[in-house]
Amino acid sequence: MEFDVSFQEGMRMRSLIMLNAMLIAIGVAFIAVGVLTIRADAVVGYLGAAGGVLLVSGGVVALVKTRKSSPKP
Repeated sequence: MEFDVSFQEGMRMRSLIMLNAMLIAIGVAFIAVGVLTIRADAVVGYLGAAGGVLLVSGGVVALVKTRKSSPKP
């Protein structure tokens, strides 16, 4: 059974977009937990929030690159 190349490409793009969205969601969760942790332990809270910011920014950059590289219909 052979799949259409455009179908495979569409599934690949969809999975990449979902992966980038998951990366952004995990980053937002890190930011939220980091901000909530700042009261108890400032260093850990700031490190968690900074890690979340890096995850979100990396996810956004990857999402934009994925969108730009996707073939236009």
